[in-house]
Amino acid sequence: MLKKLIKSNKPSKENLINALLNPVFNQEEVDFNYTEDINLNEKNEQKESLLHISARNAYLESFKWLLKQGLGLEDQTLNKETPLFYAVKSNNYTMMKFLIEEGANTNHKNIYNRTALQEAVIEGNKTYKLLLENTNDLNNKDIYGNNLIFDAVSNGSNEIVNSILKNKKIDINCINNDKNTILHKESVLKNHELALNLLENGANPTLVDKDGKNFLFYAILNGIENELIIDKAIEYGCEVNYKDFEEKTVLNHVVSLYLKARRDNSNEDESFFKLIKKLISYDINVNSLDKKEETVLFEAIRSEDNQLINLFLNLNVFNINHKNIEGQTILSEACFKGFENIEIIEKLLSFGADVNIRDNEDSTIIEKLIELILHYQNQKKIDSKLLLKSHIEHNYYDLLEYLLKNTKVDLKKYNSKSKPLFFDVVLYYNFELFKLLKYYGININQKDLEHCNVIFYLIKNAHTENPKKQKLYLTTLQNLINLGVNINEKDENGASALHIAILDKGIYTVKLLLNAKPNYKATDNKGRTIIHNVVWKDCSRTFRLINSYDNTIVNKADTFGILPINYAAFMGKYDLVITMLDEYAHINNTNKIDKKMLEFFKKYHKNILTLPEHAKNAVDEKNLKLLKETMKKEFFII
Repeated sequence: MLKKLIKSNKPSKENLINALLNPVFNQEEVDFNYTEDINLNEKNEQKESLLHISARNAYLESFKWLLKQGLGLEDQTLNKETPLFYAVKSNNYTMMKFLIEEGANTNHKNIYNRTALQEAVIEGNKTYKLLLENTNDLNNKDIYGNNLIFDAVSNGSNEIVNSILKNKKIDINCINNDKNTILHKESVLKNHELALNLLENGANPTLVDKDGKNFLFYAILNGIENELIIDKAIEYGCEVNYKDFEEKTVLNHVVSLYLKARRDNSNEDESFFKLIKKLISYDINVNSLDKKEETVLFEAIRSEDNQLINLFLNLNVFNINHKNIEGQTILSEACFKGFENIEIIEKLLSFGADVNIRDNEDSTIIEKLIELILHYQNQKKIDSKLLLKSHIEHNYYDLLEYLLKNTKVDLKKYNSKSKPLFFDVVLYYNFELFKLLKYYGININQKDLEHCNVIFYLIKNAHTENPKKQKLYLTTLQNLINLGVNINEKDENGASALHIAILDKGIYTVKLLLNAKPNYKATDNKGRTIIHNVVWKDCSRTFRLINSYDNTIVNKADTFGILPINYAAFMGKYDLVITMLDEYAHINNTNKIDKKMLEFFKKYHKNILTLPEHAKNAVDEKNLKLLKETMKKEFFII
């Protein structure tokens, strides 16, 4: 009947393909439909030939027939896969055995640089054993750098894993492109039996990944539940004090995992806390420093986790005053959280934390607290790093008061700008803070390195650009004087506050200082009085004011023997000269004039010769002519 059916049809390519891809091979039907004009090498879009398709479907007889017709055993698809790879997909032992016996290249790699053996292993294909026996390139790595051990573990079959492990030619310590070994795979970390099996068969737990982490750093990720493999990792060579490329030990990482679990309200936190205690029992170095030169205690303090902090502090092995790379201590880190963190701060103080330690910017925590108070209460601009560590809702004032009351704060030391701690407090008019510091012992007459006290500092730096600020400034200045700040103090140049005020501030400041009855006759290091400074300022109004308090200093010469009126005349300050003459300034200079000054003033002789030209009336003209003639003789003016 079949013969009649075949004879009734004409040979065709379609019928041939149908015959070849029929699960039941019919030689007569194939022979009938095959003609020499049929191209058996035609391929589909994936460049699969009939040979590939026959191999995938395990049509062994069709495969044999196609080979006899000259189709290539190493013919490749778009993915560079030969029929051998398709035989793997068939999962047919007989098919695979035939290809190997026919000489199929078992070491050929597809587009992913994988061998047929690797594909068989990862798919759990029963042909893997046959390929394992007949493949030479057992340590081939695919494009991701994974070899057979990665494929076996990815498949998950204990039988396959054990078969691979028994073959000692296969590198169990292969490092892939991500710099990971098989021990770094998540599937290994979650399977204790597999992890132990790998370790016992030579997997090296000390090999590190791209971050410098060995197997121990991976084993801790599941908390105390991985205690067994953690112990084994240590037994097989992992050092508990080993550091990754961030200079962190496993303890650092477990602490971070514990704190994250706490933040996330995860029930894993207790597991990680138990692991922290377990690691401590291994005599791990809790004082190990990371790249920031910090111990694990720094992270614990920042977290405000009392359970963790108590655990570490009760070990009594930490240097409580250790400074990190920025010079910060754990106390300073705790203080950034304000008075709300007082319970932890008290603990640190009880363990000997020192409030007077200076960071790399030469700043103490006391200075930082003052800076933060002035920033949030008085809008002082502060260092951006300090600002990032703080928050407006934190109570820094009460914390500062607590530290002043309960610790030995050295208020005599300068701040990081070489100024007394209270100078900026005054400058920003924070009177409450000033009273607090005064109560705990600041010396209100303390000077900076330039020998300036707080009055100098306020005069030089206060903002008085509007009436409100001007009034606040003058009130503060008066209060400082009332408190007993020395108005006769002199700076490194010998100048008094009044000297400075004449040059830097207006007449209101000068009048306030004059009313405080300072030493009107005070001179600087060059013997110059406040009237000399009036000349530099060129202000007749200020001169009259000062002269009304003491009319003798106008006739006091400096160290060089020069009177204020002489300077005014040489400098061409004619209105001031006339005002001085009106106030009975001496025309004659009876002092010995320094020769260097005689030489210096030569370039200003013309100002003396033209003095009378600036007279406003006959009296002025008479006085200016007299001054001119006198100075010509005294200063040898021709």
